[in-house]
Amino acid sequence: ISPSIYLHNIFKKLNYKTEYIPNYIDLELYPYKKRTNIKPSILWVRAIHKIYNPEMAIKVLEKLITKYPSAKLCMVGPFKDSSINNIKNMINDYGIHKHVIITGKLNKEEWVYLSQDYDLFINTTDFDNHPVTLLEAMALGMPIVSTNAGGVPFLIEDGETGLLVEKNDHIEMAKK
Repeated sequence: ISPSIYLHNIFKKLNYKTEYIPNYIDLELYPYKKRTNIKPSILWVRAIHKIYNPEMAIKVLEKLITKYPSAKLCMVGPFKDSSINNIKNMINDYGIHKHVIITGKLNKEEWVYLSQDYDLFINTTDFDNHPVTLLEAMALGMPIVSTNAGGVPFLIEDGETGLLVEKNDHIEMAKK
């Protein structure tokens, strides 16, 4: 059983019999908000770990601040490795303390409530198969800009249901 078409296709090429059963979210847990006056008010939700490239989110924000001085970023997720130290150092080096909130781990209800204060969702991952956070962000009505890592293009059609950039391309992500 595979929760993503991406993994299903990989297993199929390796001659494994695989059935695709997609991940499910209960839409009633995600209050849709139509965002009509989009500001660079960004939410990032993942474990703060190097495979999710959280440093890229800081680089994106740093680029956005040059054009949008009121840009802000909220990072939600448990600290899983030393990436949190890298992020804090980057925030200090860029002098962007007032633009970044790092909440640490929040339960789903807490971060869904928090999402109502943000207009955009970014996903900076270097590796993934079927990120449920993208489904959740879509259900919340958040426009998404994501890397095209792994199975992400099976969830987001570039220019239709979100915007995709190459992995680690913070400049293109900031533009989009």
